[in-house]
Amino acid sequence: AVTALSNGRDVFLCRNLGDVTKLEPGATSSTDALAFSPGGRRLACGLGNGLSIWAVEGPASPIRDFAFPARPTSIRWSGDGTWLACGLESGGFALVSVVDGLTGIIAGFPSPVRTVCWSPPANALLASGAFRIAGWSMAAPPLDGQTAGALETGRTGLALVETIAAHPGKKLVAAGYANGRITV
Repeated sequence: AVTALSNGRDVFLCRNLGDVTKLEPGATSSTDALAFSPGGRRLACGLGNGLSIWAVEGPASPIRDFAFPARPTSIRWSGDGTWLACGLESGGFALVSVVDGLTGIIAGFPSPVRTVCWSPPANALLASGAFRIAGWSMAAPPLDGQTAGALETGRTGLALVETIAAHPGKKLVAAGYANGRITV
């Protein structure tokens, strides 16, 4: 029963029909992406060129901050809440292990990574922003290099993948391309 919202600069939590609390991050900057963890106990906030994770059970309190080379445009938690993937305005996407604080930047995308998603049945992370669906097996997370765990996802095309969505129960992913094509 918690709602998070941002006016682009500040982040607010609303509980119990009107009890509004403003989060007080260490450095104020633009806030463009918010995402609750599975179960709603933590909130990830994209703040400037980084990410802040907050505990939101009871009084809100900061847990950990991460710095990135670019502004996060999207945030997605893994189904078990142990990983975060953040599409970046430029330079690919960031992968964060919430448990131990390890991070990796997966770069080399020809356009911004607008969407990232998790495929629980395939234990995979998928991203837009390339000329085909980009994917990695989380059995070998790409923290030490973007080729670790890379999955082959079909042939390279002439149009960029703009958005993706993984099926929650099957090893399937849908992709929307810049030219209007949709692939499953």
